[in-house]
Parts: sequence; C-alpha cells; structure tokens
Amino acid sequence: MRYVKNRDDAMSILNQGFLKVFQNLDKYAFNGSFDGWIYRIVYNSIIDQLRSRNRDFKTSEIDYNALEVSIEANSIQNLYIEDLLKLLDELPESSRVVFNMFAIEGFKHEEIAEQLNISTGTSKWHVNAARTLLKEMIAKRFQS
Repeated sequence: MRYVKNRDDAMSILNQGFLKVFQNLDKYAFNGSFDGWIYRIVYNSIIDQLRSRNRDFKTSEIDYNALEVSIEANSIQNLYIEDLLKLLDELPESSRVVFNMFAIEGFKHEEIAEQLNISTGTSKWHVNAARTLLKEMIAKRFQS
C-alpha cells in the first residue's frame, strides 16, 4: 500500500508476486532466507507494475515552492505511524514511490534510478520534494 493508493491495485500486485513465487519454487536455491526470497520477488513485481504503467517520473509534475518549513518539536511528538502513512498516501505517486524506496526500503539513489529508469538527479529531486511536502503537511496538521 506504500506504493499504490488503491487497495485493489495492491492486491493485484501482491497476487502477481505470489504467482511468480509459486511458478518459481523450483528455482529457490536454499541460499538465504525463504522470506527474503519471497520478499524480493514480490518487490520486483511492484517495480515491474510501476514500470508497466509508464509513469512519468519527471521533476516538472508539481510546482513546489522553495520555502523552508520549520516544524516545532511538539508536532513530531503528536505524530503516530498511522498519521505518517496517511501523509505518505497524499504525496504525488512518483514522489511517494521514490521516497518509499529511499527512506523506507533503504535503496540508494543509483539503485532507484536503475530500477525505475530515471536519472539519479530525478530520484534525489523526488526525495527532496517528498520531504518538503511532508514537512508542510506535518506543520499544518500537527502543530499545537
């Protein structure tokens, strides 16, 4: 659900991933964890789906203002994981995908660029844009 907003799309991608798992069970080499092997196949299904949609990951999709947003310390204390996930859902899809891959999954910009067929600079731009938008949303909703 971090990569797609629609629950039906998420279930479809998950089903495609597990279909690939079952079709390739004979290829599991018992190297590393079985969970990790499954995770990698399902994750690759997510990336394949995003690529097949031919999403435009160019940096001109949104007009971001360049204002630096400051967040009060008590705003962060009022923020729960559920709130953060809801905020992530409000990000534009391409920025949300890149931000998830970078900040949550731990991929480097070069890896993201390669997987999504974008430039490293575009990956960095999306992460920065997502951070700016998240700061703005947190400042507006959670400052007391």
